[in-house]
Amino acid sequence: MEELKNPHDQPLIISYLTLRKAIGILGISLPAILWIGSLLFGNCDHIQASVSHYYYTIMGDVFVGILCAVAIFLLSYKGYDKLDNITSNA
Repeated sequence: MEELKNPHDQPLIISYLTLRKAIGILGISLPAILWIGSLLFGNCDHIQASVSHYYYTIMGDVFVGILCAVAIFLLSYKGYDKLDNITSNA
């Protein structure tokens, strides 16, 4: 079996940089996604008092889905040292 010389050539391996980017993109875009979605699909004409208030709008399933995705990314992320790993899992 021939070894691949570059680890990035393996399509099933997700690098920690990709995980960090995904967590950041989801976290930063969460408020905008919820606000725009409730504006377009829920006929909500104002911004909610907090991000967690979107749970009670039509965007509640999206809110929970994005939070679950961030949690899965954080659980699968292995940090530089043991403290970093414990912090991301907590």
